[in-house]
Amino acid sequence: MGNKNANGDGSFYPIKKGKWRATITIGRSPEGRLIRKSLTRKSRKLAREALKELKEKYGGQVVLAMPTVSEFSAQWQAEHQATWKANTIRKYKSVMKNHIYPRIGRKRLIDLRPIDIQSWVNSLVNDEVGVPTICDSANALNTMLIRAVQLELLNSNPYVHIRLPRRTKRAIHVFTVEEARQIVELGEKGDNPGLWKLAFQTGMRIGELFGLHWSDVNFKLNEIQVTQQLLTETHTLEPPKTPSSVRTIMVSDSVLESLNLQRRENVRRGFGNIPHVFANQRGGFIWASSFYESQWEPILSGLCLEYRTFHNTRHTFATLAITDGVPITTVSQILGHSNPATTMKIYAHAIQQEQSQSVQSMKRLFG
Repeated sequence: MGNKNANGDGSFYPIKKGKWRATITIGRSPEGRLIRKSLTRKSRKLAREALKELKEKYGGQVVLAMPTVSEFSAQWQAEHQATWKANTIRKYKSVMKNHIYPRIGRKRLIDLRPIDIQSWVNSLVNDEVGVPTICDSANALNTMLIRAVQLELLNSNPYVHIRLPRRTKRAIHVFTVEEARQIVELGEKGDNPGLWKLAFQTGMRIGELFGLHWSDVNFKLNEIQVTQQLLTETHTLEPPKTPSSVRTIMVSDSVLESLNLQRRENVRRGFGNIPHVFANQRGGFIWASSFYESQWEPILSGLCLEYRTFHNTRHTFATLAITDGVPITTVSQILGHSNPATTMKIYAHAIQQEQSQSVQSMKRLFG
């Protein structure tokens, strides 16, 4: 006769041909079916020992359907679909598809160990995956594993003592004042003449510029309201990057003149009734990829300037403003940074230059 223990403690019982089977229940599947593990032995004594083995191996590990990394990732992303920002959804999907699923996606969550995660990171480094991408992938995996612990799929998070490659700080290569003037002059001859001064004089992000609506421009108060951005991947309007990115920027009369020129150009092109300020050839939103190919790269090439991304217009604005003595708090607010410390960290080179100028000024005053 078999032995039945308390619910969840397992049991062992005789089966055909004099053999015994030890069985333990370890959880339920998403469909509600019990998940059991069993071992078959030749005697009752061996079956009792087998039951101990099962309890040692699976005891305390209440796992729903023993999901793999890929399976739980799909569940985790679906759970947060309604609350994550579009950029977050896109980034997580990308790193999962390209860097996590192909390497550790088939591994069961319960079997994932720190050594597995470290080996995964090392494989990305060996394959020369960019450091920012590796860090983003590792952050996504860690965030997912934290949720697995919260759901009691894991007793503890295996993402511990993981060593990531160090991020190397990229040097900011800004445009000179003369280079900026040349870019503005050439850019104003194109379909979107109002874009260039606005970019260089406000430091707005490319998504904020392409998502700008005429209702955000106050010609009477010389103000621009930044309330949304155009996502370059999905071509949809979303709130800005952070709450601090929602801001009001004062602009010069020169910028407003270029925006009036933009409005006239939109009318000439047959887009006088569109709500957004900058338009592509069909009157729709400008896609960043096509903008780089059709406008940005030809302008730099035509002026024989070293290639830099459009984001360097933002760096140029900040650097010139700081070196011209604009308070760091003001620059931070215009850029939409969460706090001045972020601005100081990014533009330390400009602050150092400003300090050097201050020293020279004191020297002239006091000798």
